[in-house]
Formats: sequence, C-alpha cells, structure tokens
Amino acid sequence: MQSTIREIVHASGLPLSIVIVGVGSADFTKMDILDADDNPLRSGGRTMQRDIVQFGNQTFILMLYNLFLSCFVVSAF
Repeated sequence: MQSTIREIVHASGLPLSIVIVGVGSADFTKMDILDADDNPLRSGGRTMQRDIVQFGNQTFILMLYNLFLSCFVVSAF
C-alpha cells in the first residue's frame, strides 16, 4: 500500500487520472484511502499536488443507475 501511495503522490503533478472500479462485494476500504477525497495522500514528506484518483464501487454505481432509471420511467408517464 505504501508503494502505491508513494507512486500516486509522485504522479499527482503529471497529466494523469486513475480510475478504480470496485467489482463485487469485497472490502474496498483501502481503495477509499487511495481516493483521498477527505485526506490528501502523503509520502516521503510530500503531499499530493491534486486528487488524481477516483474510486467507484460498481455495486453502488449500478444501484444509483437503476434508481435513476426507475425515477425517469415513472416521471415520463
């Protein structure tokens, strides 16, 4: 995990985005840490320059998508 954080911090100054999609019912707690929405990643005395990691749980995304579709279908008729 530390080597991944180090590389993300190093890459945060580059024109790069990292998208992580969690598939299944595994524990994605560590992916939320890498997402760093609440706490910027730090490594070797450096702090990430910008948030380049986005994490989405596929199950949650599909649930929201289905909810959106059901609202659209109901309101369309």
